Amino acid sequence: MGGLFLNAEYKKGELLLYFLNKNIEKVIIKDYRIAYVEPVNLNELLKILENLDFIYEINVEKWLSPPYYDKESNILKIRYLGKKEFIRKIEEKGLGISVNNYINELNLILKERGLNPGYFYDHFNKKDDEGPLYELPEIRYAYITSLNKYGKEASWYDIKYYKIKTNDNEFIINNINEIYDIIKKENIKIVMADINALNQIKENEDFILIQKPLVGIYGLIEWSRISGLTLKQASNSSIGKILTSAEILEAMRRFYLIKKVKRLEPWRSLYELERADKAGAISIPKPGIYFNVYQLDFSSLYPNIIVLNNLSAETVNNPNCLNYEIKGIGHKVCLDKEGIIPAVLRNLIKRREILRPYKNNPMYKERFDAIKWILVAGFGYLGYRNSLFGSISAYETVTSIAREIMKKSYEISIKNGYKVINFIVDSLFIIPEKPKVSIEELSEMISNEIKIKLRLEDKFIWLVFPYTQKGLGSPGKYYGLRDDGSLKIKGINAIRKNVPDIIKEAELNALEILKNAKNEKEFFELLGKAREAYNKIKEKLINNDIKDELLIINKNVNSIKKTQQVKASSYLYGLSDSISYIINYDGKPIPIDFYTGSYNKEYYLKYLERSENEMPWVFHARIP
Repeated sequence: MGGLFLNAEYKKGELLLYFLNKNIEKVIIKDYRIAYVEPVNLNELLKILENLDFIYEINVEKWLSPPYYDKESNILKIRYLGKKEFIRKIEEKGLGISVNNYINELNLILKERGLNPGYFYDHFNKKDDEGPLYELPEIRYAYITSLNKYGKEASWYDIKYYKIKTNDNEFIINNINEIYDIIKKENIKIVMADINALNQIKENEDFILIQKPLVGIYGLIEWSRISGLTLKQASNSSIGKILTSAEILEAMRRFYLIKKVKRLEPWRSLYELERADKAGAISIPKPGIYFNVYQLDFSSLYPNIIVLNNLSAETVNNPNCLNYEIKGIGHKVCLDKEGIIPAVLRNLIKRREILRPYKNNPMYKERFDAIKWILVAGFGYLGYRNSLFGSISAYETVTSIAREIMKKSYEISIKNGYKVINFIVDSLFIIPEKPKVSIEELSEMISNEIKIKLRLEDKFIWLVFPYTQKGLGSPGKYYGLRDDGSLKIKGINAIRKNVPDIIKEAELNALEILKNAKNEKEFFELLGKAREAYNKIKEKLINNDIKDELLIINKNVNSIKKTQQVKASSYLYGLSDSISYIINYDGKPIPIDFYTGSYNKEYYLKYLERSENEMPWVFHARIP
């Protein structure tokens, strides 16, 4: 028995383990369920439990209780068979409360056996180390995407066919049942399907079926290693769940009791609230066209702030702390021991930095990106009200430190002859005006001052910060030509998912023209041609020379509102999580299956006019 451990189930006293070798190997083991109870009266509850014949074993363990994990509690660890109804009865009678129940029962059993998904095992002995450069065998996989008649990702009601992408082939099928022949022919072991296809496929012993994840299969395996979740659990989880699971593993390793507690904020004056309740440092850039721009990025800025300053719920404003530091806005940060969140993020940062030199390898790149997603979520969940290990005070401390970092970075840049045209969260956009040092030397100076690595992310030949609809700039909206000849586009309609392709095509056609501009003179010479390319789409709209699929608008519906996409869904007597529609000749949104081929020109022309506000010719009257 052995191989790459990927999935597990627990049913009626049996633990089912799935290993990948040349085939999927299933191993069945008899095992007990696990529950943890914090008793009101230890001896009284022990006497009651010892008389229950379905309980196999009871151990009394010492765990540290939240919120500060500095007081021990007696906790009963119970291994048993059958239903867990007795836990509810214990709580109803006031004999104790269930704890450590934020972790799935299956994962408790796996933890007890020392089994972590994503690792290799040989007869239950872990074969590979904890590092991120582990080798994997070839994993034969298939991605399944449901498509509508226009070849776009389908809603549940407009599926016409399916696209199957394997390691080295691509198939189009009309009937989902054809997938089984492809699985057999291609020797597929992992099937990743979107939610529409997932419910139509029956899993069998030849393959593991999971929901198509945000990351690829190698990134998903990395998530399993980090979080202790099985492949199937990880594929169904939000990034926040992956992070929280990793934090729970770290907490349980320390015997920190997992239960939700209220973290009360200290009373503060209006002045103190106003001073603390701010986001990180973000500027509003002046809309315009810029040349010879450098983008500098801090490496994992917010996670590094958390790690370097030991910021976690149990470390901020701990009244029992012996050794602490007072941070900028007045919160006390305990240094007696490393916090849970810093410990988890420190490990993730280390893994990512080890992988960084190997990003050209697709397998390592997936792992690198998978870790990045968790790190991005790390800061947000620190201040999330339902976070197990976060707190508002810790969140406020991070943002205050981030603001100070950006202020120092700004000042050092200006002092050394650079103009700062924008800064957002962890990035600086600068232009050398009268530089006293090279860009590399500037990065090193700031890194040494801040104690966090600042890297050159991109050099732009030209960069545009467009107008918003309110006539201002937006820190997250920009596009430009890198010095390697590639375009970088952020935030504008050209790349937004809910924008019809006709708008995207107009913007991208214009940018493809400007891509040929290698200096300021060439840029302005090409503006006229770029505008002509944009206007050709307007002409096609007016002349009815537009394919229907370019007009489709895709929206997610999270709540019932009187929006166009919800009106469209009313034609189907229900709501989908995703709706695809076209604006009909009379201005009404029509689901694509009911669209008859007559669109509202005025609507799409106005859309193009609004979108044109993002294009660079709006800044300059000097168009040849």
